[in-house]
Amino acid sequence: MLSITLRLSLVGLVLCMAFAWASAQTTHPQPKSLYDRLYAKAYQLGNAQPDSAIYYARQAATVTQKPDDQAKAHWLIGFYARKQGYYGLAIQHYQQAYDLYKQPIQKATMLKNIAFCYHNTQNYLAATPIAMRAAQRFAKLKATNYHIEALNLLANCYNADANIGNAQRTYMQAIDLAQKHKKNIKLPDIYSDLARLKDKQNIYDSAIYYQRLALQAPQIQPSKESIRRVKLAWYYLQSKNLPAAEQSLQQAQNLQHTSPKAWAYYWGVQGLVHYIKLQKSQAEQAYHKFDSLLQVLGGNNALPVQQKFAHKTAYDMYHSGYSLIGRIWPREHEKAYFAQVRQWYAQRKRTEHRLLQKTKVNVTLRDSLVIARTTPRVNIVRQITPWWWLVMVAAIAIAGLWLYQARTQKIRAETRQVQAQANFVESIKTSPVQGMGDLSKAEVGMLAKIEHHQKAKLTADEVRMFVMVVRGGYTYKAISLRTNFTEGNIKTKVRRAKKACGVGNLKDLM
Repeated sequence: MLSITLRLSLVGLVLCMAFAWASAQTTHPQPKSLYDRLYAKAYQLGNAQPDSAIYYARQAATVTQKPDDQAKAHWLIGFYARKQGYYGLAIQHYQQAYDLYKQPIQKATMLKNIAFCYHNTQNYLAATPIAMRAAQRFAKLKATNYHIEALNLLANCYNADANIGNAQRTYMQAIDLAQKHKKNIKLPDIYSDLARLKDKQNIYDSAIYYQRLALQAPQIQPSKESIRRVKLAWYYLQSKNLPAAEQSLQQAQNLQHTSPKAWAYYWGVQGLVHYIKLQKSQAEQAYHKFDSLLQVLGGNNALPVQQKFAHKTAYDMYHSGYSLIGRIWPREHEKAYFAQVRQWYAQRKRTEHRLLQKTKVNVTLRDSLVIARTTPRVNIVRQITPWWWLVMVAAIAIAGLWLYQARTQKIRAETRQVQAQANFVESIKTSPVQGMGDLSKAEVGMLAKIEHHQKAKLTADEVRMFVMVVRGGYTYKAISLRTNFTEGNIKTKVRRAKKACGVGNLKDLM
């Protein structure tokens, strides 16, 4: 009986130990690798601190030898670099991810991302063939969603490059594909882009038609709907349908949102409507709100890419207003008013164009700086031969000789300056002018500078004259009585000294 009990106890103990071990394994998982921790850190910081996310993703890419993990890290760097507007950096890392990925769908996605970055840098020559390759690969893989996105991107490249025929065909191909596979979620963006193409072709009825189709999307975000309704109002203005434009703007105003971008678009077009209706004061108020909102979006503390967006939006709005006002045929008594308005648009357009070009340079420089900062350092080791020893010894000898000569010249210059100061002091001591006292250090420095810039030694009378001028309390007549100079000579010498030293007042030299 005892043995059976003992056996049961031992079995129970073993079961308890097994259960405890299983629980420990469940509640205390194995610690993550360094790569996993760095990648997770980058992912967590991405939205709040993209630059920090880029840093940790770079670290993650260097601590693993697995191609898939490296590809994921490079993809993450490219994603956050694109978010920050570092398109050059994003292209580099998307390309590295493309080289490392093995799956065709992943490679095609990287191609689409690279094409998008080239499009945003306005390098359509590079963007177009890459977007075409991505679309072809997605078609072969039958990845419909990605295929539609790639076609839309390719059409946008054609549109931006003024390749109207190919843009039209590609947009329609994307629309047909979305309708065939019932991918209605993709259609509104394509319709909106196609409306922009029709606007560029001056086919305003078609632009209105496609923009109205873009507004039929279910559960559209209020800010996005507002922008689309403002664009519809713009197309109505182009077709000279002012009542429809005002109605579309009213619908945009009624939407509840807090997007500065959407409200900037609204006030820009609303200001144009006020100008067309001869409401100058209301137009000025609308454009004041427009400029204030863009200042919020692209202020001095904003990223260069955000500043670029703000100036691009302002330039496009003023350019559009200038073009539209030029197409309006006012009545005879309104011509002077519209000519003045158009001149105002032209001035604002020129100003924003200069600022836009400046921010484009800043964006490029920032991108280049980030690329240089993130480029891995390569240590170059050369074998030291006797010739290298000879070159290094010669370079050290030349550098030493140059330093010696520079030091010698500096000592000689300091010695001359000390001697010159001593001469000035001695001249003052022999001066018959009463109350002059000893020369201050600042006065000695002033006289030395005058002598240096005039490249001529000062006489005792000139020293006394300049000291009396800077000390004040002496008229030119009083100075003339105590020196051998006439009042005219004193004025001429003081004027020449100020001109030679590049100052408006001799006291500035002190």
